[in-house]
Amino acid sequence: MTTLPRRREHTALPPTWLCRACAHPWPCGRARLSLLREYGHDRVGLLVHLAALMTVARQHLADLDQSTAPRLEERFLGWVRAAK
Repeated sequence: MTTLPRRREHTALPPTWLCRACAHPWPCGRARLSLLREYGHDRVGLLVHLAALMTVARQHLADLDQSTAPRLEERFLGWVRAAK
């Protein structure tokens, strides 16, 4: 019996905060689409969720000496504000 490879979810991989599936900075394009579907019309809930994750990501990335903090707000929150 042959088993098909399991499709990986586009979820974050702390402490690097890269996508487990595509290795792009998370939330990648697919993760963004999934989050928009999951939260439906609850943009405030999505922003609160992502802000909490951004706080954790900021600490993890600082611990790894990666100075991406100025771009984290746009990466985690900016796309939600722009999505219509």
